[in-house]
Amino acid sequence: MNANCPKCQQQTTFVSVENKKYKCENCNTVLYKCHKDGCINMIPYGWYCSKCVGQVVRDIKAGAITVVVGVVVGVIANNLLDDKGKKQ
Repeated sequence: MNANCPKCQQQTTFVSVENKKYKCENCNTVLYKCHKDGCINMIPYGWYCSKCVGQVVRDIKAGAITVVVGVVVGVIANNLLDDKGKKQ
């Protein structure tokens, strides 16, 4: 399997060693593969590489901002409609 080795700082060939661990053929470092589909980064520990963790955080922030904006717009629209009903 070809993947990015953080120690070699390049894409190298990895060989499966044991229980989801892989050894770099250049530097002989044993690493794990990032669990995100399509990611080819290897990591010394954990589930995801820093790039994938950052992407998830950005996605969560974007979703949270969308929800907050939707709530604010809904509250403003509701208040405007209530004000119009009270005037009549």
